[in-house]
Amino acid sequence: MDPTETSVISAAALAALQPYWPIIAKKSAEELGKGVPAAIGKLWSAVRKRFSGEEAAKKALEQLLSDPQNPKLQAVVEWQLGEILKKDPAFAGELKGLLPEGGVSTGYSVGSRGVFIGGKAEENIIITGDGS
Repeated sequence: MDPTETSVISAAALAALQPYWPIIAKKSAEELGKGVPAAIGKLWSAVRKRFSGEEAAKKALEQLLSDPQNPKLQAVVEWQLGEILKKDPAFAGELKGLLPEGGVSTGYSVGSRGVFIGGKAEENIIITGDGS
C-alpha cells in the first residue's frame, strides 16, 4: 500500500475517533455502544485490538485515554497507527473499510475545530478559529 494512502487512512481513522476520545476513555469496551455510533465502535475495536500487539502503540493509546484532549498525545497515536499500517497492509485495508462513509475521501471532515485534506491542498487558504 502506498505510504501516502496509509497516512490518509491513519489520519482519517483517528479523526473519526477524535470526538469520541472522552467517551471511549470513560467507558469500558462493553459499554461503548451506548455512547458512540456503531461504526465508530467497530473502528475503535479494530484499532485497540491491533495496538494491543505493539507495546509502544499500546502505551501511547493508554496515555491518550488518560488525557483524551491532548493534541500531542493524539499526534503520537496517529504516528503509531501510521507505522502499524505501513507494516500491515491487510490491517490498513480492514481499517479503510471501517471508516465512516465507507472510506477516505478528499475533504474528509475532522470533528470539532479541525480540518483534514486528503490529496493535494495547493494554493488553498484555510482559515480556522472563532469569528473567522
